[in-house]
Amino acid sequence: MPRPFPEELLQTLWLRGIFDPFALRTRCGLPVRIIRPGRPNPNEGPDLEEAELYIGGLRWVGAIEFHLRSSDWARHGHHRDGRYNSVILHVVWQADGAPGANHRADGSPLPELVLEPCVPASIGALLPRLNRMSQRPYCAPDWERLDRWEAIAILEKLHLARFLEKAHRFRALQEQLRGKTPTPWREALWQLLAEGLGYSANREPMRLLADRVPLKRLSPLPTPLAREALLFGTAGWLPLPGTGAYPEALRTTWEAISDKPEPLPRSLWRTRRLRPANHPIRRIAQAAAIAERLLQEDFEHRARRAVQGGTAALRQLLQVRPSEYWQPIPLGGPSTARTSGLGRERLDSLLANALLPALWHLEVEERPENWAERLIALYRTLPLHGLNRITRHFAHSPFDPRTEADAQALHHLYATFCLQRGCLSCPVAARLYGI
Repeated sequence: MPRPFPEELLQTLWLRGIFDPFALRTRCGLPVRIIRPGRPNPNEGPDLEEAELYIGGLRWVGAIEFHLRSSDWARHGHHRDGRYNSVILHVVWQADGAPGANHRADGSPLPELVLEPCVPASIGALLPRLNRMSQRPYCAPDWERLDRWEAIAILEKLHLARFLEKAHRFRALQEQLRGKTPTPWREALWQLLAEGLGYSANREPMRLLADRVPLKRLSPLPTPLAREALLFGTAGWLPLPGTGAYPEALRTTWEAISDKPEPLPRSLWRTRRLRPANHPIRRIAQAAAIAERLLQEDFEHRARRAVQGGTAALRQLLQVRPSEYWQPIPLGGPSTARTSGLGRERLDSLLANALLPALWHLEVEERPENWAERLIALYRTLPLHGLNRITRHFAHSPFDPRTEADAQALHHLYATFCLQRGCLSCPVAARLYGI
């Protein structure tokens, strides 16, 4: 017989109290009152331990076991397992046997409670959907019950959650680098910016490149050419495709650098089915130009002033152009790309995912008032540049994304709740079903 939904959700219903507490009765008719619902057992044995209940007016302290059906107790062999003698209540979703049929290994009768009649009907209708894998959010059929303003209220809370998640990631990276470099804030930002330049296709090799060639390794080199050669050589892209004086200068400069890092395998880089604008050579050249900007002595103070200047000033802070050789990008053949600068979409992505979270932890003198509020406001005003496979699930609904922050919030919602089948903890389900 197919299972109605994943069994662990039954435990979640119990622990979160998603039921009518006054309707709790054993199958023999005894009222059940919860003092402590119990806590998850990290070891083998019953699901919850240290629960405290009143069953029929008698106080019980012990374990609780959950199953979708009454018969699962015997099917799993618990009636022969002495570890389950501590179970004071068997909580099931459906009864498929006679009341009082289950016993513990010591022969004592096992009180049993059927939870389904105590759970709101709307939750009961949602749970079976979770029994099948779905790319679309499980609650999507019920979104019509929400209006746009309710959806906006949810999105605004998720904006902050997503932003702080990115800020915490930056902080963890900064602390990891502390003691390894004199400028951990800049080094952490360098790694995130390089990772962001890689898009999804080359995110990991770009991150590895920034890790192998930190700013402290680039800084002592005498010229931008030398720094660019170190990056291209470590990336495994030297010699470059094509001919000319500049590729040859990069190659000879790379060969002259002492104590070089181990080059990355060329196989790490994805080049097939990429637009010329996203080719790794183009992105490494842009990363080299960004490194030049980060190495400027007053970068932190320029960043602080850019926050005061708004989104346009922040974009300008990251808008860099490599040397003339890269305009257009020579990839061994003709190219229609007439500029090697960053496009608006990529700039805004770098702001949302790297620079603004980094600025949350920027330590500068005379920090402006309302610094945190200003950063959140800037994050929320970044425009949306299109839909992707995740945000398309929410298009033409009350959650239809209008800004980059909306899209980021929906990514957070989808990854944290939808993919994990965490509907019973989700803010959307809380509004829809009154959880």
